[in-house]
Amino acid sequence: GKQSQQFLHFRILQNMIQKEHEEHKRIMIENEEKDKLRAITPAIKIQAVLKFVGLDHKVAAEKKILEFRHKYLRALQTSPMRSCTQYELSSKSSERTKDTSQSLEFELPTFSTKTTKIIVPPSLPHVAIHWGVAALFARIKASELIHVLKLLLIERSVLVVGQSSDLVTACACAFLELLKPYEWASNFMPLLPTNMIGFVNSPVPFLIGMVVDSKQDTIDLENDGHVIQARAEGLTIVNLSTRTVRFTTEPEIVETIEGCPTPITQVTSIQKKFKPIFKKSTSLKSFPSFIAGGLSRTELSTIDAIRRVIFEYLKGLAGNIAKNPFGWKSYGKYNDAMDTFDFYPSLFVDSLRKQLQLLTFRLQYLEMMAYSQLFVEFVDVQRRTSLAQSAAKKTIGKMVRDWKRRRSSLCSESSLLDLRTTSSQLLEEF
Repeated sequence: GKQSQQFLHFRILQNMIQKEHEEHKRIMIENEEKDKLRAITPAIKIQAVLKFVGLDHKVAAEKKILEFRHKYLRALQTSPMRSCTQYELSSKSSERTKDTSQSLEFELPTFSTKTTKIIVPPSLPHVAIHWGVAALFARIKASELIHVLKLLLIERSVLVVGQSSDLVTACACAFLELLKPYEWASNFMPLLPTNMIGFVNSPVPFLIGMVVDSKQDTIDLENDGHVIQARAEGLTIVNLSTRTVRFTTEPEIVETIEGCPTPITQVTSIQKKFKPIFKKSTSLKSFPSFIAGGLSRTELSTIDAIRRVIFEYLKGLAGNIAKNPFGWKSYGKYNDAMDTFDFYPSLFVDSLRKQLQLLTFRLQYLEMMAYSQLFVEFVDVQRRTSLAQSAAKKTIGKMVRDWKRRRSSLCSESSLLDLRTTSSQLLEEF
């Protein structure tokens, strides 16, 4: 649904912009020729020439492009989006059957009377999940990325810096995707103007992106007074241009993060396999090429493998709360009558302390995570989900019991009718 429509929207709008650029270029060349004709025409014939070329040719060109845009967007509201749901179902079917030949084709208007054909790849990717994650792992070490995610889990701020707005936005959104099954509970701004750099000193945790003009500008940004102060208070900078991570200088935080065990070996192994794929791929080089060509099955499966490893690791940090649907009940007080639950992080930490007596850094980290707003909301989501599933099971169970009761009743009535018929036949024979 939404993921498919997002990719389709980008693909179709990219085609519209390309057609507008082509038409604009054609009009510019045509206008240059008309201007040359006006320049060499004698003054006596100027009125005739003006009538021929038109005084308002630029206005007419802009009007033509605007009319085309409206026509194009009207077409966008019909055939492609109607086909999206059907295509998504066929795409899922092709994944099961390993059939890569299926693709979605539809026609859209052009500036002439002809139409243009849009072809979408058989495996619909997602901008943040696939291109954003791929862009991150192509530029930043796996170990550093996992450390950044762990900092986000304890609500430390992260600034993503780069020279391209599409790259910075996608990578910032990718961090949100990689955080799952947790949800970022604080400020998120994929793009923040550089003249608002003072925002990095905000006391509220944030995940923001910022675009600058050059690689040197990213380095200058890291050395800005606001940023240096923010790093001492928990800020970490992910520099996509220099492909580096400048971790926070907050005392003991980095030591705790690095001391907490992580699946670095497994993720690094996948990252090594991914790099050759990234070098060969044309779709992963830039955002326009990604929208135009999509991703291959190999690229999609590799990115998904990275996400699965990180997901399972982060999920494991929640212990019994994530493993057991009703595990959250052990770490607080639940009021059945009021349907309210008070989560006590101290109970969760005490249970961990018994298990992790020798793993000091891991215990310190999990204690910080347990008291974060992000984790409290995760527990609440687990509670609501488990209760909803339990209610659904009860409803289904009641429906099944009612059905069996009705069936048993019908069978009894049928058996009684058969017995009466048999008795009547025996009496007649007698």
